[in-house]
Amino acid sequence: VFGPLSVKDNLRLGAWSRRDGDLEQELARVCVLFPMLEAMLEMRADALSGGQQQMLAIGRALMAKPRLLLLDEPSMGLAPNLVDQVLSVIRALKSDELTILLVEQNASAALAIADRAYVMETGRIVLEGAGDRLGLARVDINVGILDARRARYAEALPVLVSAAAPGPRRWSPDRVRRRRRRRERRSDQARLAAQHLAVGQA
Repeated sequence: VFGPLSVKDNLRLGAWSRRDGDLEQELARVCVLFPMLEAMLEMRADALSGGQQQMLAIGRALMAKPRLLLLDEPSMGLAPNLVDQVLSVIRALKSDELTILLVEQNASAALAIADRAYVMETGRIVLEGAGDRLGLARVDINVGILDARRARYAEALPVLVSAAAPGPRRWSPDRVRRRRRRRERRSDQARLAAQHLAVGQA
């Protein structure tokens, strides 16, 4: 959000690409979705809490009347009551037939909303299916991820087995002599330091 600007100005900026001038109706709709923002329209955006700023960011995106809404971790760092409010708004937008692409670490909440879900691990899709089906089998999700890990490890196992095990470290005589000289120099430096310290104390 744009901190120095008011909440209302932040919302109006979300509609900068719209050609029609009817913004008040959309502003009123956002205030219905987020009643907390209606009482803060004249406040600076940087005076809002993190959860309120998250609501403002979603509301500003809705001001553009998008056909596709992208949401990246909308519940991250929010208090539980604010998480419930944000999720209820997402459900309401879905019921209004707005297409939503939701990336969310709260798997149970996301699966309860999603029509189609993809479970990713380290950038790879390990499971996919209907959201309600995956939501009813959360244990199966964990099992599926473990099975995917085992499959990758099984692919790498022949390579690991065929690799020669490292033998004991063997140093050349020159390296042994260099290490011995370094140890002797460190010992000499320590003795000199101790002598100086003894002289100073005397």
